[in-house]
Order: sequence, then C-alpha cells, then structure tokens
Amino acid sequence: MPATVAAKIERPKTIGGLGLGNISWRNLALLGKWLWRYPREGSALWHQVILSIYGSHSNGWDANTVVRWSHRCPWKAIAQVFQEFSLITRYVVGNGDRIRFWEDLWRGDQPLGTQYPRLFRVVVDKNISISSVLGPSRPFLWNLNFRRNLSDSEIEDLEGLMRSLDDLYLSPSNSQVPFKVKSFVWLVAHKKVNTNDMLQVRRPYKALSPDICILCMKHGESTDHLFLHCSLTIGLWHRLFQLAKLDGFPKEHI
Repeated sequence: MPATVAAKIERPKTIGGLGLGNISWRNLALLGKWLWRYPREGSALWHQVILSIYGSHSNGWDANTVVRWSHRCPWKAIAQVFQEFSLITRYVVGNGDRIRFWEDLWRGDQPLGTQYPRLFRVVVDKNISISSVLGPSRPFLWNLNFRRNLSDSEIEDLEGLMRSLDDLYLSPSNSQVPFKVKSFVWLVAHKKVNTNDMLQVRRPYKALSPDICILCMKHGESTDHLFLHCSLTIGLWHRLFQLAKLDGFPKEHI
C-alpha cells in the first residue's frame, strides 16, 4: 500500500482520514490474535487442521512457527509475527514444563536471557524449560550447564538471578484440584471476592452491618485481611507451612 494512502487511512476522521490508526500495529494485533487463540482452542477444527499440517512446538501449545513452504499460506504470515507477539506476551508459569526459562517472558519486564545477557551467552541449552532448570519442588535444583567456568562478574549475575527467584513456587503437575477451588483461588488472587469492603464500594448507598471480619470480629473485612491477616487465618497459614516444611510466611498483600 502506498505511504500516502496509508497515511490517509490512519488519520483521524476529524481531519479527513478513516480513523483506523496505525495499520502495521493493527495487522500485527490481528495476526497475533491467532497465535493467542491457538493454545486456547485445542478442540476447534481449525486448530486440528493447523496441527495436522504444521505440527506443534515442543512446549505443546504453540504451533510450529517454522514454515518452509515456498508458496503463500495463511499460517506462514501468522508465524512470521511470533517473535513480536512473544515479546508482549506474559506467561503464567504453572508447573514450568511448557515455558522456556531464558527466552519466554514470565518474570519481570523482560525475558531472563535479556536481563542476564552474560549468563545467557555462556549457557549451553538456551531453550531449556523452567521445570528442567528448577525441578518440581523446592529447594530448586538449578540445573544450568555453562560452556565454561563462570567469571567473577558472571557468578555475581548468577547469584542475583537466584535471589530474584527466591519467592517462586511452581504448581504441581497434573493437579487434581477441583474446578470450583481453582475458580475461587482465581477470585481471591484478583480480589474479586465479595468481601465487605468490595460490597461497600459497589453499593455506597447501603451501610453494611456488621462491617467487620466475622472470624475475628476486630478488623474491617477485606480480601487481604480475610485470607492473610486475620488472627485465625494466620494460625492456619502457620500450620500449612509447617506441614509443607516451608520457611517464611505469605506476603503482606495478595
């Protein structure tokens, strides 16, 4: 498309354009949407067709983005935006089997390979998964193989990396947790539980009575208080940590 035509299309309607915005970014978003849908619609017919033609990535959710066919095909155009798409995609770790430790965006604002470039340059397996590096449970295995002995500065980087993941916990594989429990945990994590403070915000014209925690009857009821700070809840957390043989205590905020 000629630049003059594209500029006219992208301009706001108030100055004579069509108001479509940046066409390049819009095209990237539309193509990336298919990459986003692929792992979420595993039973769909279109997913099965793509899988049968191009195969699947080793992580089990991305279609094979290496398309060597010479003729034009829709998935080839979609696959070409995978790098741009992956840079703006954040992964939920789970058990770590399907997320790359160094190259996927899962911790911080950049992939760990970008955060620790000196380590990334000398590591042997750049595509290794999180679970392969850390193992299934704490204490972490730190299964990292380097091409040579690390320098003093690289050792400092490795120590910083290990400290940055000190509070990480991986979810067990093949979790048998009931769906209702998973749903409730999601609601708690996103502070969507109907605690008194949330209900008061939604209905400011109503005065809740009582508006305090029904467990301790001392403090206002909020998600943080109910699941972390309440005296009864603290006792449960201590007991759970003892049973799991873990040190520490949950964070101040959910």
